[in-house]
Amino acid sequence: MKQWNGLMRKEWSVMNGWFYGSLITQICGVLFLSFASTFIMEEVRVIEILPIYSGIWGLLLSVILPTMVLLVSLNKEMHRPDVWLHSTAPTGKLFGVKALFASMIGFVNILFPLAIVLIESRLSGSTTSFVAVFQFGTTIALMFFLLSLFIMCIGLFLGVLYQLLKPVVKGFSGPIVVVIFLFLSWLQARLAELVVYTKITRFGQLNQGVGFDLEKENFLSAFADMKIYTGELLIDFAIAFLFFIVAITLFEKKVRL
Repeated sequence: MKQWNGLMRKEWSVMNGWFYGSLITQICGVLFLSFASTFIMEEVRVIEILPIYSGIWGLLLSVILPTMVLLVSLNKEMHRPDVWLHSTAPTGKLFGVKALFASMIGFVNILFPLAIVLIESRLSGSTTSFVAVFQFGTTIALMFFLLSLFIMCIGLFLGVLYQLLKPVVKGFSGPIVVVIFLFLSWLQARLAELVVYTKITRFGQLNQGVGFDLEKENFLSAFADMKIYTGELLIDFAIAFLFFIVAITLFEKKVRL
């Protein structure tokens, strides 16, 4: 446990700028867009438009942010063999700390739009109950957070693959990684269309008994028909874990070259 704490403190000292910078960027960006919209559309109030911009900005940012933080952190120490070869911690733990820290930054950033939506729901006097907004908002935040973890694992795999290919194929490493990413995306889309995949994953709907009584004009109503299945979460977790393990294996090979 002491080793984990020490590694987390080290990661914080190196990457805390991303934590503060992401929050400041999100707050400033959302406020700017909200106030700018009130000047363009005079009939719109800030309290009405703020949750929309906050939700869109926050969700999109939180999805890609963990991947960005993890790859930047990894790149900072990519060419330092002493970090990897002379550390008493195994490579898996070093990667795990970086992934955990990146995930925490994404999680904190996704809490901000959720808080804005809940505050607006309480202050606006909406006919939609606060409990319904809280339940549904929490569900959406959790799903986007899990999506960000899935993207982070795939991004880690592609980032390590890029570093492995770079000394070999030089400038072609970027296009090759893009092609691999497009192929993986195409393959995932084809698999999702298979009847077998549907039968395997479409069980254990988590939000089946939850009634989200949302107004049609509510920002969250756009996600009202979303179904969450335990099977899909398990498959996605297994795929993400596989990419994470493969990335660690490839990275160890690069470090020892």
